[in-house]
Amino acid sequence: MSEQRILLLSVFASTFFAVFGLVLGIISGSGMILFDSVYSAMNIGLTVLSM
Repeated sequence: MSEQRILLLSVFASTFFAVFGLVLGIISGSGMILFDSVYSAMNIGLTVLSM
């Protein structure tokens, strides 16, 4: 597997985690889960920039 494919897989997994965390954080009212999903979204941005 090439490095770019692995990074793309990482973007998809992080996007799923960020969206799921955002929904779960809103439903449960947990600020920590929301913070973690925002952190994952920043990770997505940095990964895309590295590609």
